[in-house]
Amino acid sequence: MAVLYMYTCKGYRLLHQNVKVKMSSKARRVLARKEHREYGRKLVVVDIENVIGGAAINKLDVAAAKRRLLAAISIGEYDQIVIGTSHVGLMPVGCVWPGLRYVIRSGRNGADLALLDVLDEDIARRFRYVVVVSGDGIFTDAVAALGREGVAVTVVGTRSSMSRRLVLAASHVIYLDDDTSTPDLQAKEAA
Repeated sequence: MAVLYMYTCKGYRLLHQNVKVKMSSKARRVLARKEHREYGRKLVVVDIENVIGGAAINKLDVAAAKRRLLAAISIGEYDQIVIGTSHVGLMPVGCVWPGLRYVIRSGRNGADLALLDVLDEDIARRFRYVVVVSGDGIFTDAVAALGREGVAVTVVGTRSSMSRRLVLAASHVIYLDDDTSTPDLQAKEAA
């Protein structure tokens, strides 16, 4: 006899009790898909240049940014990550984070504009949670629109580069330089 629990984003959930359970890899994948349908997918859009503080021109900077992000947010098996960069940063980003979706646009706010195009792709129908890794105010209208459609939006960035309007539009804020993962409720209450 076994008691089987599944770890979810809301903690452990009882699946079966007093039942003999032998889990194959296929059964684990089926349970993961069921969890995905029940709790929803997460879209993570990353302005890598905002995290680094400049162009992503070498793999060491990108690797350090990846470590900081993965320490601050959890990424599930069915979550989608989209990284925005200029043409200069594509090789370092692709070497450090292979197999993801990359959006490339050069010029002033190029990565931001490419990520904004992603946020216009009927996100509310496909994702329950969105994480925007950038502090740029250019994302404020898109974050507010997603919030109005019922999508929980978390903004991740550094305090020094975080737009005040973006903080007010987001459901939650995570500051990379503080290593805090709690909602910035004081900013919401001040509004």
